[in-house]
Amino acid sequence: MSETNLKGEIPAFIGELTEMFQLDLSGNSLSGSIPAGIWSLKKLRYLALFANNLTGAINIDGPIGALGLEEIDVSMNQLNGSIPEEFGKLQNLSLLFMSYNRFSGEITESIGLLPVLTDLRLFNNSLTGVLPPELGKHSPLWNVEVHNNLLSGSLPEYVCAGGSLTWIIVSSNNLTGIVPKSLNNCSTLIYIDIQSNRFSGDFPTGIWSVVNLMTLIMNDNALSGALPNELPSELFFLNIENNRFSGNIPSMAKSLRFFIATNNLLSGKIPAVLTGMSELSELHLGGNLISGQIPPGIEKLEHLSVLNLSSNRLVGEIPAAIGSLQKLKSLDLSINQLSGSIPSVIGDLMLPTLNLSSNRLSGEIPTCV
Repeated sequence: MSETNLKGEIPAFIGELTEMFQLDLSGNSLSGSIPAGIWSLKKLRYLALFANNLTGAINIDGPIGALGLEEIDVSMNQLNGSIPEEFGKLQNLSLLFMSYNRFSGEITESIGLLPVLTDLRLFNNSLTGVLPPELGKHSPLWNVEVHNNLLSGSLPEYVCAGGSLTWIIVSSNNLTGIVPKSLNNCSTLIYIDIQSNRFSGDFPTGIWSVVNLMTLIMNDNALSGALPNELPSELFFLNIENNRFSGNIPSMAKSLRFFIATNNLLSGKIPAVLTGMSELSELHLGGNLISGQIPPGIEKLEHLSVLNLSSNRLVGEIPAAIGSLQKLKSLDLSINQLSGSIPSVIGDLMLPTLNLSSNRLSGEIPTCV
């Protein structure tokens, strides 16, 4: 009875329907608590109560009877309390969705021991403590989403031990330590988001070789290491802002649209040949140690809408080739050592945002600017 405009509370007699195999009351306006009797239904396999207005804690009277549960989705409610210890006994559980609630307390360690768990989504709660240390070790786990909580400790060493992990989002927590070196061998990864934590140390180099990796977000940590010359061919979005990455700028990234590397320790020159990054839409390299000149080859980035090279050590003149970037909406070359005149073609771009301050530029300001 999903999306049938139901209101009021879930009646207690639901817990008396002993032949119940599947219960889907999602997408309604149900309120009140989840009847404790639901957790005693021995034949129940699928429980979907998401997108309602349910409140209160999940109460289980005595040992859980619904040991055959395979999927639980109570996300998008106003539930509180802790994740029941009894959930760690559900040996057939593959999906556990409890996001967008008000759950608190620790994630029971036994969740990490479940043998068929594939998808864990606990994001947007107030969970504390550490992630289960053996999460991923005993099951073919492919998706972990626990972002926007208050979790601490490290990322579990075995999170990809099942060889299926494709999606991991642990952003906006208080996680510390290194990113596990075991991820060097995690060839199934597609999406990684570990931003806004306190990870430190060298980023596992093997991840740069993951063929199908499309999104890598790790800004606002204290990670270090060097970027490879060639990024994964499917990588679409890369954000390493506010870290300690060093070394040269990659010269090959066939599918990369967004490269955000502000406030790191990147050095060397901007690659003279940029045809290997021709799909770039936004390039943020401000706040690094980049030297040399802006290469004329910048004109090859014909899809570029944002270019930020501020707060570096760039010298020489601004290349007139920038004027060929017809999609450019924001250009920031401030706080460098650029000299010479401002190319007149920049005036033709009609840029909404242009910052050339704190350089050694001379001559006239283009008329159309």
